[in-house]
Amino acid sequence: MAKRVSEIPDPLFFLSIYDEHVRDRVMDMYPWQVELMLQFAQRYEDKVNRMSLCANNGSGKSTYSIAPCATWLADTFAETSCVVTSASGSQLDRQTGRAITRLCNQVNKVHGEKVWECKYRQYTQVETQSVIFLYATDEPGKAEGYHQLVPDGEFAIFVDEAKTVEQPIFEAISRCNGVTRRLDVSSPGMPQGHFYNTQLSDRWWHRKVTYRNCPHISEDEVDEARIMYGENSPIFRSMYLAEFTSTDEQIVMRHETICNLFKTLCDEIDMGYGRHGGLDISAGGDENVFSVFDENIHIGLECFRFDDTLLTTRHIKKMIQKYNVPPRNINADDGHVGKAVIDNLWADGFKVNRVVNQSRAFNNRVYSNRGAEMWFNFARYAEEMQIRLIDDKLLRNQLASRYYKESGKTICLESKQQARAKGHSSPDRADATVLAWSDKPYGKWMNRSSSDKAKIKRMYIPRNDELVEKMDELKYKKSNSLGALHTHANTAYQPYIDRYLKSQKKIYVSTTKSLIP
Repeated sequence: MAKRVSEIPDPLFFLSIYDEHVRDRVMDMYPWQVELMLQFAQRYEDKVNRMSLCANNGSGKSTYSIAPCATWLADTFAETSCVVTSASGSQLDRQTGRAITRLCNQVNKVHGEKVWECKYRQYTQVETQSVIFLYATDEPGKAEGYHQLVPDGEFAIFVDEAKTVEQPIFEAISRCNGVTRRLDVSSPGMPQGHFYNTQLSDRWWHRKVTYRNCPHISEDEVDEARIMYGENSPIFRSMYLAEFTSTDEQIVMRHETICNLFKTLCDEIDMGYGRHGGLDISAGGDENVFSVFDENIHIGLECFRFDDTLLTTRHIKKMIQKYNVPPRNINADDGHVGKAVIDNLWADGFKVNRVVNQSRAFNNRVYSNRGAEMWFNFARYAEEMQIRLIDDKLLRNQLASRYYKESGKTICLESKQQARAKGHSSPDRADATVLAWSDKPYGKWMNRSSSDKAKIKRMYIPRNDELVEKMDELKYKKSNSLGALHTHANTAYQPYIDRYLKSQKKIYVSTTKSLIP
């Protein structure tokens, strides 16, 4: 049994002493966070304490699960080894590592001495000689190099954003001997692989957290996402409902959606957009495509091939004049060959809008780039049957075969090279059609005359510096006595105790009872 050097019973109590936001009641823990931290405090003699948390985006998975659990364990037991891994180095540095660093610094601040020594991706508790290591890897061999520091010592492994970690890494982790605690944390991905299986296994304690369990996520934000992505879309279900989405939903627009779009012809809608179009300019034998809409009705799909950029420019000008589309209402792909053609158009006075698919998405929390954002925006119009398309077989097939994948926490489209490798044609007609709607966010037209309508108020979440100011206003009188801090911590801790005792849950070991006032 590992040597215990602190009587702090669990990560929650640890936070109530050292985390200034929790200690000063600026914020309270959510029930799921409380339950997770108390479960992590359990130590089993005959098995590993295995835990799996599947939570929606923005729930605070890293800050209030991995960080307090790892820091508490290393602070409480002598010569403890905690290993935190993820497939993403930026995830470790920007989220988990930052949260651990902040908590360690607050411990130092309370004690008035350097209890924790913080280095890049390595943290050492000076008194207990415990360590926390962080590493990102796609090499299974690296995952096997960690172990207990001493026989019978605590050894915990944490996997952050577990859905992105490849199976060989999990197999390597399973070969680490002496693990006493394990915590895998992630937002959901596809219904397959190690993390998905932990959510179904009886050998793992597992929980699913949705936006309903996170009061800081406002209903307005959820409603906005529901309108933008659709309630049944894999993005909404993953981001807010923490649901695993199936493989066939890795297509931006399902085949049924496209078929319904052509079966049920919508009426013309006065959206206030007038005539607008999308221009996809290609090379290497692919089509150049000019896709034209009058409001929401598809009136033109011009496809042509020229090897010479001047001939391409000349033909495009004729098409613009044919359909009488103002150049400012045309969105053109400003990449590679397209750049030279657009330069020629601008030189002749046809100042079309330049769109770079690889540029930063407006909603970069969800999408890797503008290209992915544009496709999913168009998909919302298609799902709600607000567009009538020309019945072109190739266009239909291209729209129904655009795949996407998750890259870290964001969504990106499958590259054209990957599409060709799967036997899919270059989606030129679909790209041009999607481009026509790239600057028209779904739902914008419905609100264009709402200048005198009351705006929906968003829940305001204060910034960290504002929280600090709030704490100053409360004029909390800090004490140099750790005993006084314990007394204050008990007061902050009591609501959680009452809540779970009323639920008739056994949440404390015997050493905890003496600390409850």
